[in-house]
Amino acid sequence: MPAIETLEKIARALEVPLFHFFYEGENPPKATPQKYTDNGWGSQGRDAKMLRRFCVALSRMENSDRQVLLSMALQMSKRVPHRSGKEKKEAYARRLHLR
Repeated sequence: MPAIETLEKIARALEVPLFHFFYEGENPPKATPQKYTDNGWGSQGRDAKMLRRFCVALSRMENSDRQVLLSMALQMSKRVPHRSGKEKKEAYARRLHLR
């Protein structure tokens, strides 16, 4: 069984929606509106607008470019959080004592 990414590429090349590979009915299925109960980031207001813009931008990117971007974001998320001046001095002092 091919991966979903492969099926998406094939569907895009054939210019058919992905569900055509799995749906056997005569007419397309009725779309059910998605209800989000989560009030997290991107659910409303400015955040929702920004999320839509991200979605549009990511959908226009080549898969290889998208992978580079997501890899870079993952690396950035692993960085040490910002420290205040006092926290930096304390961390530096701890390193000196460990040597």
